[in-house]
Amino acid sequence: MDRELVGKARRHLLEWEQSGVDEQLTRLNVIPLNGRLALDYLLYAEALPRRNDGRISDQLLKRYEHAEQGGWWCSGMDLLTGEPDTWGCFKPDRPRLDADKRKPIKYEHPPKVPTGLFALRVPPHIWQRIADRHNLGIQESDIDRTRPDFGFWPWLLAHPEIPLCITEGAKKAGALLTAGFAAVALPGINSGYRTPKDEEGNRTGRSRLLPQLKKLAGDREILIAFDSDAKPATVKAVEAAIRKLGYLLQQAGCRVKVLGWPPEDGKGVDDLIARQGQPHFERIYHQALPLDIWKAQSWTKLSYSPNVALNCRYLPDLAIPETARLVGIKSPKGTGKPA
Repeated sequence: MDRELVGKARRHLLEWEQSGVDEQLTRLNVIPLNGRLALDYLLYAEALPRRNDGRISDQLLKRYEHAEQGGWWCSGMDLLTGEPDTWGCFKPDRPRLDADKRKPIKYEHPPKVPTGLFALRVPPHIWQRIADRHNLGIQESDIDRTRPDFGFWPWLLAHPEIPLCITEGAKKAGALLTAGFAAVALPGINSGYRTPKDEEGNRTGRSRLLPQLKKLAGDREILIAFDSDAKPATVKAVEAAIRKLGYLLQQAGCRVKVLGWPPEDGKGVDDLIARQGQPHFERIYHQALPLDIWKAQSWTKLSYSPNVALNCRYLPDLAIPETARLVGIKSPKGTGKPA
């Protein structure tokens, strides 16, 4: 490995470390990629446009040429086959720009490939940490040293009494595993299920859980730990995704709970643990709301952060801008709202 690639590998390791991920867990799941190797990991689908000689089309190679400048790749285990997953994500050091959103695309996933699930390879000491949390033993027969995950995922599948966290993004799953919580990650909040559609994008059938999630479901407690955000549009999108995923998990026999925390404590669950500490997260974990109670609260809570917050018995005269088109006031009865 040349000096430049070694330097990049150290930066990538530090990035995961700053998200609270165990170093050995990171090394099992994350590799630095440079040059054409990055394209080999991303552009492998049979359905990709190709030239007559079988080579990827020049137009597609041009679109992904930024990947050759390096980045990190993360993939875990395919729970359906028990083999290392070929699907994963690539975080380029120099991302390309999304033409529509005019924002950098932070993570790339293999195009024309069905979305997968991050079931990260778990080192033995993290496995033991999770087992200890639930007062379970690990038998010698559970350990398979020929597998990259040492047998962790078959063991978890055999223990439905162990709750499972579902989050968005591989690093966040890594942070949860490091803290001793069984966890998987989706590449996006709407990636936990598939909805059949026709060529024009019209829905043609019912949404179904991702097969890998379906395998983990059944009589198990599932805790959804998506990002906490202050932007109303993002909050609305995340809540809709939780309702949809939660419903499908309930239909599969799961007991679903939702984790929530103030955005200022950290956006993602990895930020939350890194900034506030594991004891703080454990309190949030144990305060998770059952899905039905969470849904009832989400319909009634104040979802827009107030522009003005007051702490007084009666509302004073408020200087409301003339440009304001809709004004909402929330205060108890008898505080002078009609005045």
